Amino acid sequence: MSLDRTSALPRRRRCLAALVASMLAAAPLLAEEPPLTVADAVAAALAAQPRLKAAETKGDAAAARTTLARLDRLGSARTTLLYTPWQKPLSVEFPGIEPYIPPSTIEVRQLATYAFNAAATVPLFTWGALSRGHDSARVAEQATREEVRRARHETEFEARRAFYAAVAAAAAVRVIGKALDQQKAFLEIAKRRMESGAVPRLDVLKAELGVRRAEATLGQSENAARLAREALVTVTLDPRFREDPLRYDAFETVPLPPEAEALQTARASRPDLAALDKQSESIRLAARALDGAALPALAFRADFTQQNDAVEDVLRVGSRIYQVGFVLSWDVAEAKRNRVRAQELRANERGVRELAHAMRESVDLEVRSALYSAREAADRLDTERGAAKVAEEQARVARLAYREGLSTAVEVQDAELALTSTEFAILRAALDHAVAQAQLRLALGE
Repeated sequence: MSLDRTSALPRRRRCLAALVASMLAAAPLLAEEPPLTVADAVAAALAAQPRLKAAETKGDAAAARTTLARLDRLGSARTTLLYTPWQKPLSVEFPGIEPYIPPSTIEVRQLATYAFNAAATVPLFTWGALSRGHDSARVAEQATREEVRRARHETEFEARRAFYAAVAAAAAVRVIGKALDQQKAFLEIAKRRMESGAVPRLDVLKAELGVRRAEATLGQSENAARLAREALVTVTLDPRFREDPLRYDAFETVPLPPEAEALQTARASRPDLAALDKQSESIRLAARALDGAALPALAFRADFTQQNDAVEDVLRVGSRIYQVGFVLSWDVAEAKRNRVRAQELRANERGVRELAHAMRESVDLEVRSALYSAREAADRLDTERGAAKVAEEQARVARLAYREGLSTAVEVQDAELALTSTEFAILRAALDHAVAQAQLRLALGE
């Protein structure tokens, strides 16, 4: 049997066209973005959260102050270029000696037309005022960096909590939607039984009331889901989290540390505690720097001056003046002010130390609360998983009974809805456990 190649060609073209059409129809599905995860929420929040950026700018400002304090230790250099087209000379009157020397007036010019001056001062001994000022700025910068690290931890936790809340709200909408469908099915059954005279009209009214209540609950849950999405967008500043699907990836549960170990870890790792300690040290060094600034200071000074009346003589050697020497300076009034400022700083240091002590007590309470919440969430998750096994068995028995004619469709729907509600309870417990784990990591400074 021979094949007609001319008749097979249109068939091939039709198959090819159908294949291309199917590929084009599937293109939007292939190009669709994958669901967003909690890692995407954390990355977006860390990249765009304004509070975190504000904390980072404070760190940059502290680094600039450290650089400025380091430059102060090098001393100062100053140059001056002066052009004087007209000046009133200094007049020196000489009374003379009569009758031998007549009286006369001598004019002394203070500056030539062109004057250039360069001076450099290098501090030699300041009683530690400059070095301790630099150390104070450096420690303050370290404190600011610790505050930035804590801000990153808080931003990451807020992103996780907002993401889990949005996932839970979306799951609640699905469960309540199934409950609404069941209430509508109950209403249809009640209407049919009323028409057949099996039940009074009161059952229909009760079923209608159940539908309206389920609709109201569904509207509330949808509003809560939208607000949860908006809260997630507020944290991440990413509009994708407003409409794109979210995916919750279950994580492996890690064992909880003992309470004593958790408290020790938090006190050693919390960035906010480290920031307070460094702030106290920075203030103490600043006070000691003011103590040194209240004493006489010794510096080396070099001065160069050149004056000429003609531009062509600017570099003439004979018009140069050099000065090299040591400067001992002490401002008595400023010394008194520095001592008062040092007293103020020491009072502030005591306040920061007390604040750090109170913060440690607060951290202990926060760690204990996070530990208890994590244990409670883990226990509730285990309980809900056990309840899910019971609901699965009840749903299986209800299906078999309905298949054998021993139960009604309403009873089967009740069992299916109970199973769905249990699955939602498991998801909610897992999300609460994830939030509790994140809260514990935040309390531990991780």
